[in-house]
Amino acid sequence: MCAINPAEVSHAERPSPLVDRMLHLAGANTGQTVSVAGPASLAALIALCRQGFDRVSCARQATCQGADEASDVLMISGPCTSQALTDVLGRTARLLKDGGVLVVHEADLDDDQLIRGALAGLGCQTEWCVHDLADACLVAFKVTRRSAPAQRLAA
Repeated sequence: MCAINPAEVSHAERPSPLVDRMLHLAGANTGQTVSVAGPASLAALIALCRQGFDRVSCARQATCQGADEASDVLMISGPCTSQALTDVLGRTARLLKDGGVLVVHEADLDDDQLIRGALAGLGCQTEWCVHDLADACLVAFKVTRRSAPAQRLAA
């Protein structure tokens, strides 16, 4: 899934292997919009740009739906403490399109429940979850918005 041949690029120019694995988990391609957040977001942004992603941005905080383009993929790079992960999700998860993929570099597998809880608090649910435990604890979730209950009209 690498957009470049590592044998043809110097070590300094190679994209991050961790970002490659996150992209693979998300099933992301260069035509998609990707937001990155977390302690290693700048390194992830640079790696994505070097791989040909031109619709990528660092996500600090979702402001309003009209101000920020909804993302196909939200990457939270760099392991976070539980509190930091909850804070980052609370600030940025709204940037993810309905049906988008959230990819997180977790501190440990217990973070899955924390992530699901934070998403539920934002009115979201996960449809599937995939882990990559090769070098670091990575997880991808397909995230959907829960539909609001139908409201009855007063007669």
